[in-house]
Amino acid sequence: MQSTKDLLNNYDFGSTYRVDRWWSQPMGVFIGLSLFVIYGTARLLYPIFNPSAPGIEYGSLLSPFFSPLLFSVSPESHHALFGMFPTFWPELLRSPAILILWAPLGLRLTCYYYRKAYYRAFLSDPPACAVSEGRRYKYAGETRVFLFQNLHRYFVYLGIIFICVLTFDAIRALFWHAPPGAPFWTGDVELHVGTLILGLNALLLSGYTFGCHSLRYLVGGNSRCFSCVSNPENKGKDPTISKRYTLWRFASSLNVNHSTWAWFSLFMVAFTDFYVWMVSIGVWPDIILLKL
Repeated sequence: MQSTKDLLNNYDFGSTYRVDRWWSQPMGVFIGLSLFVIYGTARLLYPIFNPSAPGIEYGSLLSPFFSPLLFSVSPESHHALFGMFPTFWPELLRSPAILILWAPLGLRLTCYYYRKAYYRAFLSDPPACAVSEGRRYKYAGETRVFLFQNLHRYFVYLGIIFICVLTFDAIRALFWHAPPGAPFWTGDVELHVGTLILGLNALLLSGYTFGCHSLRYLVGGNSRCFSCVSNPENKGKDPTISKRYTLWRFASSLNVNHSTWAWFSLFMVAFTDFYVWMVSIGVWPDIILLKL
């Protein structure tokens, strides 16, 4: 049997004492993220090659892949903030997703959990815990190729803005058939299946975003007397720090299951887009559950 010393000096790829199926998790991550990238790229390009039926919106429903909808490729859009794309805009770039997807994509790419996930799944760096990566080098951190990952805290701020936008979209999806040019809230109040899906999508993305490590530090870090807030004798003496402690506990409760929130929200945002797409082209009906 190999000694521990021999194993530590063995840099052959995959060398390990582990007897479990350690490769199953990185393989699952590889497949999951690859499918999402393929689907996301296809949806980003879809409006460019199908401008007559872009599959972006249906009534009061708007796909999260294209929200906020700054410019539309269809003159019948109900959500575009600035109307149609300008005439000078290149034809091959006429997808509303190009204008906004960089922000949520940047949040995912720089996320601490996703770094571990795609480092292992795509770069085998390392393949898994206690498994040799097959090479020996000095770790350079986020100082070279992945320097952009240090922008994570700023992408979190943008992510909070997107949560507000998607929450607004879910609320707007309660109001239907507003007269042309009238505010959306003048329409009929109807609860559709699509309304629930948009609401659940906003909820899962909120759980992922507000459980972020950087946000947890933002609300609870840089405090010299943070631990004393949990002491009943000291609580209330500093109202500011007591509120921060409450926010920190909330963010920490979400952070415990950050990877779960990450995967469920990733799946949900893709499914929500797919649902709006299918409804908009007439493949699925958007069932009305309740009318007020």
